[in-house]
Parts: sequence; C-alpha cells; structure tokens
Amino acid sequence: MKLSFFDFDETLFKLPYNENTSYMDNPHSLSPRKWSFEAKQNIINQYRVESNKKGVKVILLSNRTTNVIDYLKEFLNSQDMKFDYYLLIKGSDGDRLKSKRMEKLIKKYPNTTNIEYWEDKDKHILDVKSMIQKYPNINIKINKVT
Repeated sequence: MKLSFFDFDETLFKLPYNENTSYMDNPHSLSPRKWSFEAKQNIINQYRVESNKKGVKVILLSNRTTNVIDYLKEFLNSQDMKFDYYLLIKGSDGDRLKSKRMEKLIKKYPNTTNIEYWEDKDKHILDVKSMIQKYPNINIKINKVT
C-alpha cells in the first residue's frame, strides 16, 4: 500500500498573502471572494495521478487547524480535489509536527510499503525524515516543492 501526502500552502497552491499562522487558522484566509489562490499545476497534476492509482491513499497534510477544515474542503472541492484524509492540527494549541500525524496513519495502515510526500518547507521535510527512520520497511520519496 502507498500513502501520498500533500501539503496545501505553497505546495498545492501559492498563498496570495504572507504566511501568518493566526490568520491562516481563520476561515477568511480561504475566502474565494477575498483571495485568489494560484494553483501549482505541476503538483496538482501529480495529485491527480496519485488519486487515480489503485491501492493509494491520498492525504492532505497541512499545518492549518481544524478550525478551517470545512472551508478548506469547500475550496478543494471547487478545484475538483478530494482526499482520503485531511490531517490538520486539532485546535489552535495542537501539535504542529507533521510527522506525528503522518505516523498515526502509518500505524493505521501497517501494510504501508511506500510513502510519497510533497512539501515546500525544509523543517517539515527534516521532521518526516527523522520519524520515518523508525520504519525501515517503508520506502519514502520526498518531493521538495519550490
């Protein structure tokens, strides 16, 4: 089984404003009336390839909080994008380590043999690389998005 993880901000879509955690955890940060998000088409294309493969779970792994999950899903649905899982931070004081949310899914699917991860931030890539060392039987491919 394969798990394909995609970050949202600056990976699937360019932010039309400067990153600001408190603002990005606000529903207004995803308002299509207020903002225009530019798709990173090459990554969207990779999402489409992964989502059409059998035996692949496609996961949105974002450091936005669950406060905006409905707005995020609505935005993604408008782009014809649906994920098997939406792994966001639970509440404003939740754990911001993406590796912990990723690891919960690895434990849920112990037959995982491959992971592919699309991410723009080095700190999250390093965090995931550190965690995945515990799973020598899982092949991981990390795609650094610029």
